[in-house]
Amino acid sequence: MIVNDAKSRAPVKTGKLRDSIHYTVLEDGGAVEISADVRNSSGVPYAKIVEYSPKINHPFLKPAIDAQSSRVNQLIKQAIEDSAER
Repeated sequence: MIVNDAKSRAPVKTGKLRDSIHYTVLEDGGAVEISADVRNSSGVPYAKIVEYSPKINHPFLKPAIDAQSSRVNQLIKQAIEDSAER
């Protein structure tokens, strides 16, 4: 949900930033990492610049997290309740 939301909020010039937004389930399975790892022609990652630079001022990941936090918390609560019932 957060990845899809962030992709819809990311500015699109070439689509590389949007297409680089993805998630990885960490080894223990208890956490998920969301990242945008696109690099410019010099090899420098620029998603952080787009997200945090006052000159660009186009955050996409933090607003997506904020927008989806209630739903994510609801899903976590439900998973805990389902697990406790087993």
